[in-house]
Amino acid sequence: MVVAHIVANGLFLRLTGGGEHEERAEDLDSSQGVRDHLVAYHLVPTITDFISDESRVCCNNNLEQTLTLLHSEWSKEIKPSRQSSTHHPLVVSNPIDKKGSEFMRRSMRWEAPSMPTSAYDPGLLREQETPLVIGKNWCLDQQIPASGFVRIQDSSQVWKERVDKTRIITTEGLTACLAPGRGWTLTSGGWNFLKKQECWEGHEQALITTIQKETKRTDELEEAEYRSPTWAVLRALQQINSTTKIEGEAAMSAPPFFQSAGRGDLLFWGEKEGPTVVIWESLSEQEKKSWLEESSMMHDWVVWCKSKKGAEEIRSFELSGKEIFSNYDETKSKEEKNKKIRSKKKAHRGQSVPYRSWWKQSNIKMAVSEDHASCWVHKDLTVTSKQIQALLTTARALGGKDECQVRLTGIEREYWMGTEIGRLGGCGFQGTVTAGDGSNQKGGQMGAGYVKLQKQRKRQQRKVGREEEGSSSNCPELAAFVLALRGTPVETPMLYLCDNQALLKAVKRWVGEGGKAILLGAPDAGILQEAIEEL
Repeated sequence: MVVAHIVANGLFLRLTGGGEHEERAEDLDSSQGVRDHLVAYHLVPTITDFISDESRVCCNNNLEQTLTLLHSEWSKEIKPSRQSSTHHPLVVSNPIDKKGSEFMRRSMRWEAPSMPTSAYDPGLLREQETPLVIGKNWCLDQQIPASGFVRIQDSSQVWKERVDKTRIITTEGLTACLAPGRGWTLTSGGWNFLKKQECWEGHEQALITTIQKETKRTDELEEAEYRSPTWAVLRALQQINSTTKIEGEAAMSAPPFFQSAGRGDLLFWGEKEGPTVVIWESLSEQEKKSWLEESSMMHDWVVWCKSKKGAEEIRSFELSGKEIFSNYDETKSKEEKNKKIRSKKKAHRGQSVPYRSWWKQSNIKMAVSEDHASCWVHKDLTVTSKQIQALLTTARALGGKDECQVRLTGIEREYWMGTEIGRLGGCGFQGTVTAGDGSNQKGGQMGAGYVKLQKQRKRQQRKVGREEEGSSSNCPELAAFVLALRGTPVETPMLYLCDNQALLKAVKRWVGEGGKAILLGAPDAGILQEAIEEL
């Protein structure tokens, strides 16, 4: 038996060979266990160069025979008809089978060391080793733990409370009463606002019953095509006479920026007196009659109602009032009515209104109603052109979204502190509070933007991608996140709010150890990588 030691690229390979045919066959079988990927990767190029060198000098025939065997096993076999004219083929005989046919072989161009795609992925983000849990033993308005870290809250917090035996659950910005026969749903801000009013303290069961009755009544009104005015319109009406009270609407839908609200004998909150905005169509006949009796000696009222068409009966408040706004033009409406008949399409539309039961979904999107509206004030009330213009601007807006401005002063503070982010302490976060959103419209047009709570006028909006490249819902959401990160200094603590759970889960994979974080195959990997690198 002969033992040969080969040194190549600093690695040792021990092969055993013999003089008999059976021993050589045995040697081939034993070499299978030695030839692993790493050894082959480093040794084959050196062996091939040695065998291909026609001027080589070798004093050990057994060693040359073993190298030839390795070369024949590890190099690439080609057919003579397909050999390249730029490579000189090497003719070697099979050292095991002396009678076997000869093979045409050539030196291979070995693959250069490759880099896996994951090597270019960003590193994992640091996770703070802290027992603090958002919403349980730590709130966002408390002292931020030292040193930088990223924490993702990818699911909505759930709050459970009991009023006597009545179960109430708050999650995803909505509060639901689970009492049999008295169930209802409204915005969590609305529930928090109502239960903290003085008139309901100690009377929570009465409040639960009132909300249930108000919900049923409003559903019946909306079934009869009634729609509430938008909060933007109501705020403009409030500015006309610095009104402090709203007469009408319901306990769930009345805006919290009025000092008092009620309808007839039912008081939602606050006091019964003061300059008043009246939502005429939301009142019952008895409630209308009661208000007219009370307002006979008042000069500080503002009425929002449907526009009167043609020779309709004069309403009582018109006798002592004057109309300052109407979006109904009788001449124009007749022309458009004729166009509607000819084109069989809805021609003229009146105003923007909230969607039906918007408070059950916390929905601020606006629909367009065919009803026209007008505003009346007492004839002795002075209204400036600026106030009228503000009303015109809000009342003539078609579609889009209603106002959603967080105001942490005055009576409406309790409303915003009752929202999910308010209950988590986000409104008092000791850093920058930023909210972002993306849009994916028909035709593949994508856009992204963000706004800061402390500086609501500082907004940034960008178009995302190109229509011909396709679109997705997550791409603009990620783009808004990246814009917000770039617009916030690295040293400033940042709280980012979004409504896209897929984005939060995608980023969460890169926080801490143990998670499966890889960009290969991830949707919108390019922009996700930018987000991780910005973090």
